[in-house]
Amino acid sequence: MTTDFPSRQTPADFPTPASSPRRKTPWWIPPAVVLGLLALATLLSVLLPSDTPPIGLPRLTFPRIDLTLQTAQHKPAVLLLELGDLPEWHQPSLGEFFGATPHVTFCDALTALQIAQHDPNIGGLYLRLTGSTLGWARQEELWDAIDAFRRSGKFVYAYLEFGSEGEYALALAADSIFMPREGLLELNGFAALGLFFPGLLQKLGVEYYVEQFEEYKAAGEPLARRSFSPAARENLRDLLQHRYRHFVSRIEQRRGIPETTLRQRVFRQGLQEPDSLQAWGLIDGIVHETELLTLMARRLQLRDTAQIHKHLLRFGRYLTSSAVRRWKQKAAQRPAIALVYGLGAIVPGKADPWSEPQIAAEDFIKTLRAAADDEDVGAIILRIDSPGGSVLASDAIWTELRRIAQRKPIYASMGDVAASGGYYLALGCDTLIAHPSTLTGSIGVILALPNVAGTLHKLGLEADTVLTNPEAFFAHPFFPYEKAAKQRIHAIAHGIYERFLEKVALRRQMDREQVRKRARGRVWTGEEAWHLGLVDTLGGLSTALALAKQRLAIPEDQPVALRIFPRHKTPWELFLELVNSEETAAEGRSTVAQSVSVLPPRLRSVARYVLQLWHISLREPVMMALPWWMVSQ
Repeated sequence: MTTDFPSRQTPADFPTPASSPRRKTPWWIPPAVVLGLLALATLLSVLLPSDTPPIGLPRLTFPRIDLTLQTAQHKPAVLLLELGDLPEWHQPSLGEFFGATPHVTFCDALTALQIAQHDPNIGGLYLRLTGSTLGWARQEELWDAIDAFRRSGKFVYAYLEFGSEGEYALALAADSIFMPREGLLELNGFAALGLFFPGLLQKLGVEYYVEQFEEYKAAGEPLARRSFSPAARENLRDLLQHRYRHFVSRIEQRRGIPETTLRQRVFRQGLQEPDSLQAWGLIDGIVHETELLTLMARRLQLRDTAQIHKHLLRFGRYLTSSAVRRWKQKAAQRPAIALVYGLGAIVPGKADPWSEPQIAAEDFIKTLRAAADDEDVGAIILRIDSPGGSVLASDAIWTELRRIAQRKPIYASMGDVAASGGYYLALGCDTLIAHPSTLTGSIGVILALPNVAGTLHKLGLEADTVLTNPEAFFAHPFFPYEKAAKQRIHAIAHGIYERFLEKVALRRQMDREQVRKRARGRVWTGEEAWHLGLVDTLGGLSTALALAKQRLAIPEDQPVALRIFPRHKTPWELFLELVNSEETAAEGRSTVAQSVSVLPPRLRSVARYVLQLWHISLREPVMMALPWWMVSQ
């Protein structure tokens, strides 16, 4: 917004050069002009369409459509879901504030599918599977939402150019699955890969002192072992078998192919070509995408099949449509439900603005308090997707959650991962809800201390000390750890583990020995955790919303107002971040984040998690963290 300041001067009021000395231009005008031009250039760059195509498939370009026009033409639209990344939480960019297509979150996708079931302007759904970063819990919840849309009587078509079990599992929600002639699908079962570093560390002269509580707490094994321990191998095998059974069961349910046939024919082949997949009944047709679009046009009874592009509606655009606005207007504004996202590794202090999502204790506690202090909020859902991290940060957040729970009900909704420190946070809530495929549990702690005395020796460096007390250099990484130091650190880590068990016993109403049998650092699926009494019920985000509405006496079929936390930044705040970003922060981002960004998505998440754990270990030797190889799902 600009303000025009009126001037009461006339030309005669201004001094002439003869009667007044010439004034110099104020110093701030040139920088202001330059800054204004830069701001304008930045604004134009974000307003102009710049949709980056996902890896593998080019992004289709479709014109915007108005649903009111579709009603007039009596030709419904087809929702287009290009399944790349559906983040749990997303900060809108400047472009989105000024009309660019909004980024779709996971909750947005569930909401859009629910509304579209009853929207006469929506005739079907086109799943364009371009590679997914969804974990199995969110993927299965999205599958249920797509299946409900299909069962409402509207068609669902899926198109796969390439993919693996994850993409195909989601495609199974469709009526029909299509692939191009040159497409490929990798269906060969599930596996886990772990990298072990002692050989490399030995060459560098680095040695890690690692302890775990207890045998299944394997997050420190890559630093101390050269292969999986028997306990870690057993845990991984059980988790993979659970995923395999769910995957095979879904194929049997939707395609009618028994597990024996899949094992003997399909899974033995590795990469599958479309003709084999069609012969086995795993897909329905081999077509180019243009042919599939023509098929959808006929399904909509369009006279000109080339007009199908005008009837394709992206999820982001649908969320701004009149149908969604009407649905939101029906929502009960009071009481509202706060949806608080806790995503990423748990770290102390404040969040790094350039890092991946993380649960920084200081910032996150402020977010929780903002949700609790909102007078319109009647209940809070804590949406957790975290592999754990800092003990200190986890305990500080747990304490705040228990304080807030005395004022308002809090539901823990576990996403893909809520393990170790992530499960610790869930214990601070009144009700624990896990999806059957959530990875949770991992009740234990690890101790990981690096020692670089060997590195100094290799470099020819010698360390000498001057002390006032014998323990002034206690467990210093420049000197080999003595037995007494190891025993002391062991006792500290063991005490933290015991207090973790006590909290579980208190919150889950078990005795200590019952908890220990279920703990020992083992990772459980949500389904197993429910049978063991570690969670209260099974379900996804929709289940948590339904339970909160029931608690607030909101009718099941009535929408509810959601307050999203952390709150989204305003356009002005985003603009200030752009113009005030420090060069040092940008350099740090370029050297670390950009180097990680060249990795494939799954490895990228693992690499960032490892960096976060390393950063935590510089401050805290004891951590509550999930094994690295489980983060990539």
